[in-house]
Amino acid sequence: MAMDFNSLTLGDLEYFEDQTGITFSAFDADTMSAKAMRTLAGIALYRDGKATSREAATDRARDLTLEETTALIKINDDEATVGE
Repeated sequence: MAMDFNSLTLGDLEYFEDQTGITFSAFDADTMSAKAMRTLAGIALYRDGKATSREAATDRARDLTLEETTALIKINDDEATVGE
């Protein structure tokens, strides 16, 4: 399942900001940190029902390979999407 960033809930956005220290309005996909990638992958895992909480999903995302992470966080020239 893929979702665009506009479908993220306010809770997802707040979680992202709390975990990364980056305001979502300042997020830049071209310079995404590993922490931002892990957090977004965790949100994707949580939203896909693969974890019972955002925290558990973000912990699980630590073990994803870069290939698995980029499959969850699809970023192209026009927009960034999160999900499978």
